[in-house]
Amino acid sequence: MVPFKYVPKGTTGMQYLVSFAVGAAIVTSSLWIILFFYNCSITSSLQSAWNELPCLHFAIMWKPGITSGILWR
Repeated sequence: MVPFKYVPKGTTGMQYLVSFAVGAAIVTSSLWIILFFYNCSITSSLQSAWNELPCLHFAIMWKPGITSGILWR
């Protein structure tokens, strides 16, 4: 949070939470799409390119993810 050093004194970190979350979602989604198209160019098959993407492990990570989101505040 280096830019946070330059904000007015009364500003808290919670005011930047939404912009950080949106920025992280946009960057992650963009990199995922770029990797997918890169895999398409190498394998020349949409199914093969999709299978080459790393697994997000939603079934394993949803409980720790929700818990950390709740406790972070």
